[in-house]
Amino acid sequence: MARRHLRIPLLSRNPHAPTPLHLRHALCSSTTATVDTAAPAIDPPTPAASAGDTPAAAAAAAEFDSALDSPPPRAPREEEPLQDTIFTMIRRRKWSTRMENSIRLLSPTLTAPLVHGVISAASAANRADLALQFFRFAYRRAGFRPEPATFALLVPVLASRRMLNHARCILLETMPAFSVAPGEATVAALVAAYGRAGIPQEAVKLFRLMPELGITRTALSYNAVLKAILCRGREAMARRVYNAMVADGVVPTLATYNTLIWGFGMCKKMESAVRVFGDMKTHGVTPDVTTYNTLLNAWVRTGRGGSGAVPEMGEKGLRLSEKTFAALMPGLCDNEGKAAEARKAVEDMAERRLTPKDKSVFLRLVTTLCKAGDLDGALEVHKKSRQFKHVLVDPRQYGVLMRACVQVESVMVLSRCSMIF
Repeated sequence: MARRHLRIPLLSRNPHAPTPLHLRHALCSSTTATVDTAAPAIDPPTPAASAGDTPAAAAAAAEFDSALDSPPPRAPREEEPLQDTIFTMIRRRKWSTRMENSIRLLSPTLTAPLVHGVISAASAANRADLALQFFRFAYRRAGFRPEPATFALLVPVLASRRMLNHARCILLETMPAFSVAPGEATVAALVAAYGRAGIPQEAVKLFRLMPELGITRTALSYNAVLKAILCRGREAMARRVYNAMVADGVVPTLATYNTLIWGFGMCKKMESAVRVFGDMKTHGVTPDVTTYNTLLNAWVRTGRGGSGAVPEMGEKGLRLSEKTFAALMPGLCDNEGKAAEARKAVEDMAERRLTPKDKSVFLRLVTTLCKAGDLDGALEVHKKSRQFKHVLVDPRQYGVLMRACVQVESVMVLSRCSMIF
């Protein structure tokens, strides 16, 4: 039988629409007998309006059909900030003229907030090189005129990533070209970066250059150069700078004294550190927790303990922190003469519920107490170590205690040890 070519119209978007009558007869005539015997399909009811329906029902049916035909609405897409778009572009693509043109298409005029936003985004991503490259493009080929805030943002970013030569060139060459005077905070950031890089001579040169740049030196710049000098252990030069600071009429701040105590403690010059600590009280500067922690750390470095400062902290109402005991415990745990002070420190930590950062102090203290013959104290510290959070008892403590028990050969002590084990 010749195949019939049926002109079938396109299917409607409405899946529940009824099949036209002439098309239904055509389909029935072209099917086989087995299909004819099948039960007729029942179309799902639709809310179509009949002749007797009211206008309201017809409107509801039309609204129902339009809701089926229309796609679901999409959630509005949040627009990305322009500075993030530009930074993503310069981070993922190689720098070229084509990319510069793309930036110009996005923003024909580069404003100060936009440039600052791109520099901040590059700093957050640890890409100071991209911040410098975008800055050079902005003022060389995009017509951007830098502001003092631009340099105050860019120079510390370069200094923090050790791009010291670029930061120095911007400070001494680019800023004068735009008639922008550098601020003290900008220069102090570069001085501190030279100190972290271990180049104190460059820090001192830049510090001495500040009056020529028209910058009045305050405690901020003095603190930066003092720390840069003391990082390399040059305590004599630090004393000269401190004396010049006092001679210039600059009042030392709490950060100045903390820096000096830290530096003298690094050089193991405890006499100088204690003298500076006394000068603080003379000049009416109240020590804080950082001062005492720094002083304790300095005493521990020289092997002098330093636990005497803990009662003074309590008298002044200063809260003992984990950093306080972290600075105190290493010098006490390995010194047999300071074993009693170490036990007192452990009890204080347990009362204040402070967990030491270095978990090995318990094993070291137990070993020291056993060597000193204070087995009762060693057992007490072993029990105390279980009271601290996130501290697992070191299995080596059991070996140290067992050897100490065997050496004592006391029935009472052995029985106490067997209760622990």
